[in-house]
Amino acid sequence: MDNATEHAPDGKLQASGSQLPENDLFERVKSYPFDADPEFAKGLSIILGHPETPASNAETNREDDLVLQAKCFYFSK
Repeated sequence: MDNATEHAPDGKLQASGSQLPENDLFERVKSYPFDADPEFAKGLSIILGHPETPASNAETNREDDLVLQAKCFYFSK
């Protein structure tokens, strides 16, 4: 089977045929512009306890475990 990647309609890369190597997945998460994604900001704001206001750029760029877990979950959907 082919391990090529394809762009999904939402702009995210998807593996065709099998999983991407862990390094590629890490690089995608690391380079994804989470601070420019309103859907992620809304979800993160719920996790952070202020659902009425989207997460700020400072919050989406935090490097703590909670935000990293949210980013990984967002990519897994």
